[in-house]
Amino acid sequence: MRAGWRADGLIAACVLASAGAALIVQLRTAGELCYPIDDGWVYAVYARNLAEGHGYSFNEGDHFICGTTSVLWPLMLTPCYSLFGDCMAPAEALGAIFLLLTCLYVHKIALKILVEVGPQDFLPSAYRVQESRATSLATTDSATHRALALILSVFVAFSGFMAWSVLSGLETLLFTFLTAAAVYYRLQYADVNDPRCLISSAIASGAGLVRPEGFLLAGLLMADTALSGWSGSRGPFRQRLALALFGQFALLCLVLFPYVLVNYRTCGMLFPTSFQLEPPLSKGLFFAAQSGEWADYVRLVALGFPRWASKIGGMFLRENVLMLALASAGVVALVRQAARSSAHGRSFILPALLAVYPLARAMFLNSDQLGQEGRHIHNLIPIFYLVGGVTLSGFVRGWPGVWSSCGVWAAAVFFALGLAGAVGPIAMPRVPVSEARLARAEQMALLCAAGLAITWLAARRRWASGLEEAVVRSVSGGSTPGAPADSSEQTVRRRLGAAVLMLTAITGALRFVGLGSAPPHGLLRYRQYVKNTAEMHLPLARWVAQHTPRDAAVAMFDKEAMKWYSRRRVIHLGGRTNPEIAAYRQRYGDWDRASLFYLASRRPQYLIIGPNVHRWLSEQRWMIEEVHRVFLDDNTHIWENPQIVYRLNWQAFDRVHDSSP
Repeated sequence: MRAGWRADGLIAACVLASAGAALIVQLRTAGELCYPIDDGWVYAVYARNLAEGHGYSFNEGDHFICGTTSVLWPLMLTPCYSLFGDCMAPAEALGAIFLLLTCLYVHKIALKILVEVGPQDFLPSAYRVQESRATSLATTDSATHRALALILSVFVAFSGFMAWSVLSGLETLLFTFLTAAAVYYRLQYADVNDPRCLISSAIASGAGLVRPEGFLLAGLLMADTALSGWSGSRGPFRQRLALALFGQFALLCLVLFPYVLVNYRTCGMLFPTSFQLEPPLSKGLFFAAQSGEWADYVRLVALGFPRWASKIGGMFLRENVLMLALASAGVVALVRQAARSSAHGRSFILPALLAVYPLARAMFLNSDQLGQEGRHIHNLIPIFYLVGGVTLSGFVRGWPGVWSSCGVWAAAVFFALGLAGAVGPIAMPRVPVSEARLARAEQMALLCAAGLAITWLAARRRWASGLEEAVVRSVSGGSTPGAPADSSEQTVRRRLGAAVLMLTAITGALRFVGLGSAPPHGLLRYRQYVKNTAEMHLPLARWVAQHTPRDAAVAMFDKEAMKWYSRRRVIHLGGRTNPEIAAYRQRYGDWDRASLFYLASRRPQYLIIGPNVHRWLSEQRWMIEEVHRVFLDDNTHIWENPQIVYRLNWQAFDRVHDSSP
């Protein structure tokens, strides 16, 4: 018990250090609390309106429209605003709390899975050691076991992506925590004879209220339950399995049906407007179901698959290239471990989440959109480290076959990413074109070279394992092949494993700070985001608050900080607060023309857009007058640069156009 409290205390200290470092970067960069992207202020606005009695709306007095991707997050922020009169500091504090809870669950999951995976899960079928040797290697002291679990939790606490998310004011870490909790309870209560097997589905279904992908997670848990329990089971057990699946489905429907019904009744869509109206997401699975355009959906999925794979792989590559290699073998080892377990307690959920979930999400949305810095799948970062930790555990414990298995599967993954990158290059953040081309060329060269150099060993895995064995024995002066492992051989393997652990930790530390990758990662990347937001969105919002009438209406796209600081009425060109704009898009086709004629029906006084994006709309000088602009020289992520405030002349429009749609 005392050791457990010490581990929890160390994890808490690491999370505090990680969040504290991000806070220092934020305050030194912006001079005040400032989110890295403007989406954090969306939830703050909804929470403020709820606390002030205006209902669940973006504009005071509007009818209920679910214009936030997360339903639960603004509800959590509402009492914070009621108590403190602010949402920003409480949202950042909640981010740190949920990061801590995530790391604690990672620790609990690691304590469980590191015991269950053995050396036989890494050995190829063509190469087996004696049973006695495998049994002796599978045993390890509890101190090593606990240390490895703690190390994985620390890796997550100091993840470069977690450093970006922890003070973002977004729902990201709440969703990450719920994902980790659902995985833990799925592994802890995998036996369908235990009623507690429904806990994981209840958590995943609730996660759907945080992000719609939570419903996909719940479906994946159901599929895992069916796949894990049906094979090798018989009559009475299958009946209990069917009952458990029915319970999981009922829990999902209990949350999903009201959620979909409310969205459909208020905005005519199955999901929130912020989730379904974005142009890249408007051709997803449910759009195909509503419109019947299945042929177009299938074609786009087939064409987009390589691009999705390369972009997802590129995200993990940026996080920690060594951990990506370890996770490649970890997926295979976990699948083997689950396959040899009894039907009463097996689960494939960890490898399924890492290998299947991101691609299933891409098919669900028919989009490679991962959000800024991949935030939409940050919930997979703990899973990434857990799966990679399985292989890392084999290295540290000196198991045979781990080196060859990791080399073969990592090379296969890198080679696949290289080939996918030839079709859909690994997505790079917004950097100058010359740098982006150079970075993509370097990545593809690295991936393809690694794949071509080592992947051919996959066809000769017996040779690869034999080579590993021969090298270790020559270094250690060990006994003949097939004999039980002696102390010198184990010492060599464990020292090499310790070196792998050290290199992985160093790589993770460099990526957390932001070094060792181009463009930067971790805190340096977070600093760039905060700097751009503080220099673009905050001055723009304060200018609007000081230079426009209080009753003015402002049309804009994704400048939610302006709403938070100015309290002006907003007409959102993306449809977040006004989904009826979708009908104008279908009628006029072109986004800018549709926006103009829609605005003609609403008559706002001001329009804020970037001419680099909305070129046609910004060229209508006969009815728009520039009154203010903000431009960033060192822009990292802001889509519209410069951003210009225009005053609209609707009398001029009426003289030229019929304002009726």
